[in-house]
Amino acid sequence: MTTYQDQGFTPNPHAAPVLDADRQRAGELWEQVKGTEMEAQYRAISSRHPRKADSRTQYLAFLDELEAMFAQPEVQNEAPVTPEVVDADEAPAQENAPATEPAEVPAQVAETPTPSQEDEAQAEEEAEEAAEPGEGDEEDTDDEGEGETETKQETPAPAKPEVVAENAAPKGLTDGGLFTQLFGMLHDGGEVSLQVMRVSEQLTVGIFPKPVPGETSPQSVVVTESAAWFDANLLSAMRPYAQARVDAFAAFQQAAKQQAAASKKPEKTAAKKPEKSTGPKLHALTLKAAEGSTISGKHNGKELPLALGQNDVPAGTIEMTVKHDLFGEQKKSLLISATREYDFTAQQGGHLTVKPTPEGAALSASKGETQIALHGETLLPAGKWTIHAEAAHHLPKTVQMSVKAGDHQTVELALDELNSLF
Repeated sequence: MTTYQDQGFTPNPHAAPVLDADRQRAGELWEQVKGTEMEAQYRAISSRHPRKADSRTQYLAFLDELEAMFAQPEVQNEAPVTPEVVDADEAPAQENAPATEPAEVPAQVAETPTPSQEDEAQAEEEAEEAAEPGEGDEEDTDDEGEGETETKQETPAPAKPEVVAENAAPKGLTDGGLFTQLFGMLHDGGEVSLQVMRVSEQLTVGIFPKPVPGETSPQSVVVTESAAWFDANLLSAMRPYAQARVDAFAAFQQAAKQQAAASKKPEKTAAKKPEKSTGPKLHALTLKAAEGSTISGKHNGKELPLALGQNDVPAGTIEMTVKHDLFGEQKKSLLISATREYDFTAQQGGHLTVKPTPEGAALSASKGETQIALHGETLLPAGKWTIHAEAAHHLPKTVQMSVKAGDHQTVELALDELNSLF
């Protein structure tokens, strides 16, 4: 009698669930490659098995591929090569080459000849002749002496004209005899030479004055006449010449005075002080505000052009208004009496710095419909803001922040890594 028994349910290995031990092993391998060059390879294997969590069979295939990353290739050891041993008896013996003896070189002896008595006598005669000076030597010595005594004559610089005192000037022409006329044409210390020479029946009379101060070559007078003519006409004839000498002295003295005056250093004139400006004194006012802000001002009720950066403004009270599409409008009054600076950002909002982990995460802040990208320290209007952070292979994260005007806040934000790798 044949009986049949129901075998019951047989589990399918392809539908078996993943064991915790398998996941634990994948996690251990991840910790080994995390932060190394093999991390990218691990991620690539994980992406090739998107349905690894559906069954243990698929997960084991994923795990086997991970294990293969760490498998070392087998290295086959090659058989060592045995060096060939050569018998010492079979090695060719080296023959010693016969030594060659150096050939004998005959020594050569040079004999020094002894000078004869005739040669010595001839040498003494030549030495005596060389010691006696010849005519040519004397001429050379004289020429050298003459060359040494020659000196160059330098042209003296012209002397500056001398200014003579008024009481030492020529007295001028007066009535009188010959010497009275000569006295009148001379200045104090002046000289004139009177030369008289007989030439046959006539006389040659010459008057040679010494140059007056400032004069280089005075004009002399030479007249040849009879003695009777000189007695009758000398005084009257020399009057024009004497007057010319007096005039020459006066002309040279005038030139000397002008040159002396010109050589004096001009007196320094007092520098005129610059006139003081009648306009109002200006002071530097440096203004800072959020990028994109516009600023306007008033001084004593009148419009005063202002801009971000340095402005030159008059002393007094300055009323300023700053406007921005995001930060709104702020006003400030400043009393200007010296250089000043003012930062409107303390009124416009607060500064927020977010330090994410990992670095490089995308950061943004939102408030209602307003969204602002965050980069380093960012100025935000006062109020409650939602901070968003996102990074690859990490879960996104959001936090709520309250920003106050004039504050500086720093927030550290760490993102959790995705566990879908294993």
